[in-house]
Amino acid sequence: MTNKDLENTSPICLRTELRKEFVRRCKVNSAYSMRAYAQFLGVDQSLLSKLMSGQRQISEAVAQKVATKIKIKPSQLAQILQAKHSPASIQYQLLADDEVSLLAEWSHFAILELIKTKKFRFDVKWMAERLGLHSQEIEDSIDRLMRMKFIRIKDDELVLLKPNNNWAN
Repeated sequence: MTNKDLENTSPICLRTELRKEFVRRCKVNSAYSMRAYAQFLGVDQSLLSKLMSGQRQISEAVAQKVATKIKIKPSQLAQILQAKHSPASIQYQLLADDEVSLLAEWSHFAILELIKTKKFRFDVKWMAERLGLHSQEIEDSIDRLMRMKFIRIKDDELVLLKPNNNWAN
């Protein structure tokens, strides 16, 4: 199987892809809003917010509608819809994607180091300004670090679960 075959068959999470596209658009235009993104996708802003935060499941009709807008291939959409009926496969794929994203995106390491500073505040906007990132990127990174058990939220504070990480392995 070639890399091209793997690219075409690897399952993706529609929620993650929606968030990635939103962040990409915000990087291009710092004034880009959730309202503008919802309008582009042709969905209600409230619905989009709930879909992206995981508070609501994506229906098949909405999935088909937004997938074409964010250029998800029909074969990938079919995998997304099939995986919807198998939550275990979604969790497994999410963890595998998390491992790759953790190493590929510097924001995770920056957040882990920022937490160690004396003046650290668990405020997404403050962290975004401090690191020069979009607040959605910070939220995604925090979610990923929590899923991978590097951090947790305790008493409205971020707590490092593994303060002395060694990345050599």
